[in-house]
Amino acid sequence: HGSEHSFPTRRSSDLSFEFGAKTQWFDRKLTLNLAAFYMKYKDLQVAVFRDATQILTNAASSDIKGVEIELAATPARGFTVRASGSYLDARYKDFIYRTAPLTDLSGNRLVNAPKWSGSLSADYRSALTSQMNLSFGGDIRYQSKVFFTPFNDAAISQGGYAIMNLRAGLEWPDEGINVEAYLTNATDKVAAVEGLLLLVH
Repeated sequence: HGSEHSFPTRRSSDLSFEFGAKTQWFDRKLTLNLAAFYMKYKDLQVAVFRDATQILTNAASSDIKGVEIELAATPARGFTVRASGSYLDARYKDFIYRTAPLTDLSGNRLVNAPKWSGSLSADYRSALTSQMNLSFGGDIRYQSKVFFTPFNDAAISQGGYAIMNLRAGLEWPDEGINVEAYLTNATDKVAAVEGLLLLVH
């Protein structure tokens, strides 16, 4: 069993900027949103493990910048397509892990911060009868490689992967009844969501 311990730390502070645009085209059949952002953290608190003990320490600073795009379209009646994507550059800056041995983590990527991520979904709804509608759709979600510790150890990371989800349903609008079925992770992809690095001395 691990234990938890905190060395004296300072409260983190941040500075952030975001610029973006929200647009609609073709009689609102197409929506396109764009955003660019920058965040600078000072004394960012970071949890690491040593000798099975969680240690809370401060990174001197970190820079986070990125771009996001979102799109939604209705190319035909009852048919909706949505897509999103993002680029994220999130790194520690001037971060010296101050527990012996001293380790320079400057330039390493932040924990659980994929460089690329995105999703694509499609849904279709049609009337089967005057009282019943059929709907079905699916989505694919992707993220690139992430690290689970500030040390960016390749052995404690998750490579890029995609997950597909499917759904279908029947609805009776007048009665307010919906029956839906979901197939989550249709490709049966197994991926890690967290990990630990134990520094034993």
